[in-house]
Amino acid sequence: MAGRISGLARRLQTSKKRVIEEAVTLLESSLGESASAGFLDQSFGAWQRDERAQETVEAARAAFRESFQIHTLNRKHYPMKDVVVIKAW
Repeated sequence: MAGRISGLARRLQTSKKRVIEEAVTLLESSLGESASAGFLDQSFGAWQRDERAQETVEAARAAFRESFQIHTLNRKHYPMKDVVVIKAW
């Protein structure tokens, strides 16, 4: 398929990208859809949240905070008071 696109681009003296764009435009017009309206109509409501946005933010913040915890067998290696050190195993 790539060879066919390259050959067509050479014969038309244009880029491969332009060949693909033209092909998509022609296919879309044969289906009777416009590029701008089709996208919005097809994607509206496609993504529905199972949770509130605030719950997503809180989960992300919790994961971020937990990523700063250090798991070690020897807590003496981390005497800093602001570092959360958890005993490993």
